Amino acid sequence: MLREDPTFGWAYIEWADCYAWECDEPRYDKAYEIIDCGLRQAGLRDRKDVLERAIDYSEENGDKEKEKYYRHELRRASSVRVVKVGRNEPCPCGSGKKYKKCCLQ
Repeated sequence: MLREDPTFGWAYIEWADCYAWECDEPRYDKAYEIIDCGLRQAGLRDRKDVLERAIDYSEENGDKEKEKYYRHELRRASSVRVVKVGRNEPCPCGSGKKYKKCCLQ
């Protein structure tokens, strides 16, 4: 699945779950390795879900340092950046019109 679409976040989650929760002896080290591999992918879809699962692993494993790291990353991923567009600037929708004649209306 990941060979076809390396940006599919839930595939990393399902793969990591195999090591963290679906085996007799949890291998959190391997689960973190898979999660981190996914987080390095540019354009990863469902990034927040991947981070939340990593937090779940950290809580289950009692690893406070990893939990702190993944919570920080989740806050960074959740922050919204607002860019103010001037009325006479090109519209950010890509229409080629000025903002005041396009999406501002």
